[in-house]
Amino acid sequence: MKKIFLETLNGVLLFTLLIMGLTGCSASQTVSADSDGSTTSDFTNDDSKSSDGTPQQGARIASSFADYIDYWLKNPNLDPPLSQQQRTVLETAKQSGELSISAYEQSWSQYKSCMLDKGYKEILLNRYSNGMLVEARHIGGTAKQEEKYGRDRNSCFNTYVMYIQDVFGTQKGNPNYYSSTAEGFVDCLKRNNLVNQQYTAEQYRQEAQAGKGYSYDTTNAEARSCEVANYIFRSTEDDPTEQLWQSPE
Repeated sequence: MKKIFLETLNGVLLFTLLIMGLTGCSASQTVSADSDGSTTSDFTNDDSKSSDGTPQQGARIASSFADYIDYWLKNPNLDPPLSQQQRTVLETAKQSGELSISAYEQSWSQYKSCMLDKGYKEILLNRYSNGMLVEARHIGGTAKQEEKYGRDRNSCFNTYVMYIQDVFGTQKGNPNYYSSTAEGFVDCLKRNNLVNQQYTAEQYRQEAQAGKGYSYDTTNAEARSCEVANYIFRSTEDDPTEQLWQSPE
């Protein structure tokens, strides 16, 4: 039996934990097996609370695209620090008013080259309908191989992609800058006419916790794009799988 490791559980999802921590948010991760057989890593950020402890609806993390990018450009406490490669891309994006698809794809191309230069057999990128890219899950290796992959991935991802992934995802999936991941996601569904306009973030949270089905079609390409842009990662048997290792150790 082949072991399958979800890339989102050992890579991007950890990145999301860091991002949310930097913005002073608290968040919870739900990993569930849904009724359709898929596995969902649902990173729900409900950082804004009212005095009675209930989620504060409509709270924003930024007032504009430039304001959002400035957080990354001007924050001296980022860990890992913002690399010069990413800084240049974000400065250009701020000036133009958007992070271009070409700049985004180039950043991922640099990541891919960085990993291949470290000896991996292949790096596969899943492309979503909104242009977002996420590295595919991979067939598990030995403990030594996985440890090395984790180090290498962090090095390449932190250098070329980390903050750019966040900005591009927010641009595509949460352009109203909701501080709650659930609100940003539901807003994306509504803007794409994938749910009725009465659907709420609280309804989504309840559905995600129950794992028995959703009010939207989880196989819809636009819905999956809204998910990944808002740090909700769904894996199905049809998704591609990387073979990272040149040979077993």
